[in-house]
Amino acid sequence: MDTSVLNAPAQPKEDQIRPGVHRPKLGDHRVLWFDPKALDLKDPASHGAERVHLLDGTRAQIEDGLARYSQWQSARAHAIESASIPAFVVRLATEAPSIPEAASIPVELIEVEVDANVRGRRFGKLVHGVLQSGGDAAAHGRRWNATPEEVHAADEIARAVLAHPLVAPAPGRKIFREMPVIVKLDDGTIIEGRVDLAWTDAASWTVIDYKTDSSDRGRYKRQLQLYALALRRATGKPARAVLLEIG
Repeated sequence: MDTSVLNAPAQPKEDQIRPGVHRPKLGDHRVLWFDPKALDLKDPASHGAERVHLLDGTRAQIEDGLARYSQWQSARAHAIESASIPAFVVRLATEAPSIPEAASIPVELIEVEVDANVRGRRFGKLVHGVLQSGGDAAAHGRRWNATPEEVHAADEIARAVLAHPLVAPAPGRKIFREMPVIVKLDDGTIIEGRVDLAWTDAASWTVIDYKTDSSDRGRYKRQLQLYALALRRATGKPARAVLLEIG
């Protein structure tokens, strides 16, 4: 066999460059080929909804569409503005201003003298934790990473406060510690808070708040008055407020 035919570069003849079926030089198979230039590669016309002309309309249709769109925008803006107004305004008792109805409730100030020179926010939390649980300053001290001096002072304070006649358990007295309260004022504002200690003898309520500093007695008193107001409204029984100042 003459292999030069296989190795020699092919020299296509004129009739071989036209689309069609041709015979190979070797073998009896047929070769089908086409010229890509003969293909129509242009994108067909689109008939989808993205065609801008589909949105065209008469002058009346355009004006009507713009008017309805303007109405929708106005209605949307009104809905957003209306929804932005809270249905309820909730405030903490510690942040509430003076309320006339609550201001009429007298607040008794009772000082409990304890020989403790420790002060500070952490110490105040420690004392509250001990009084809420009824003792065990060492356990609460570990929680707040308190110093031995702070634990000892909190223990002394707890003994003095928990033995006070207004705090100590008594026959016929039902005691509540860390009791959540809520009251709705006349202007619709909702005040919520948590009472350090409250007790009732079935005839009236006594609300007690512990404070280890006297830096803002006015705010403490307003807070207590709101607590007493909440219990008075909820139960229909008279309530008195007591600020137990520990120092």
